[in-house]
Order: sequence, then structure tokens, then C-alpha cells
Amino acid sequence: MARLWDPGMWVVVADGERVRVMTPGSEEGRFRTVLRLGTVEGSHCPPPLRNQSVDDARNAAVTDLARRLDDEAKQGAYEHLVLVAPSTLLHDVREALGPEARSRIVGTVTAECALLDDNALSPLVARWWRMPAEAA
Repeated sequence: MARLWDPGMWVVVADGERVRVMTPGSEEGRFRTVLRLGTVEGSHCPPPLRNQSVDDARNAAVTDLARRLDDEAKQGAYEHLVLVAPSTLLHDVREALGPEARSRIVGTVTAECALLDDNALSPLVARWWRMPAEAA
């Protein structure tokens, strides 16, 4: 038996510039952006220090994102997590996640699509709109 509309699901869409959280909408298969977390390599991160490489700054931003996802998981903000990001970033985020958030991952999409609007992104993640009861 499938659960319809899982409000406890977060779809985190990230690229090198942006991070946003989408949740299932009330219409089947549709997701909507509910939170913009900033950027992986941008405004919420200070510019690299003179002796700090861009890679170090990116790694710090990925760690911050993973920490935020862990904290939100511990507080019960979501039960299920889908990650959407280009392959390298997806790998880095998954590796940086703690056990609390990692255990909630139900799917991943390897794609650079943070610039897509909610309507264009929904079909890419629609299969997670219905979660099997045993996955809950």
C-alpha cells in the first residue's frame, strides 16, 4: 500500500551555485520549492582566504550543507531524503552526511538541474512522490 503525498520528504537540489529544498505538493507527482539554503559556493560562504584554495572553500560549503541536513534530520524536519546534484557534488554531499541524514536517503538523481523550475524538476523526482509504506 502506498502513502500518498509524503510531507516528510525533502528533495535537495544542488549545483555549484545553488541549493534548494523541495517537498511534495498536494497534486500527485508535483513538488514545490519551500526553502532556499543559499549556495554551495557562494553567498553564505565567505570568500576563500588568500592561502585557502577554492576546493577548500567548496569542501567547507559541502560540509556545512551536510551538517544542516543532519541537524534537520535529528529535529524531524524530514523522514525521507532525495538528493539531486551533478555527480561529483552528489558524491561529496553523500560522503559528508552523518548517519542520521544518510539513513534517510531514499534516492538520488545525478543531474545538473538546479536552474530548472519546479514544474520541470517534478518529473525527474516524481517516482518518490509515492513512498511504499514499508519505507516509512
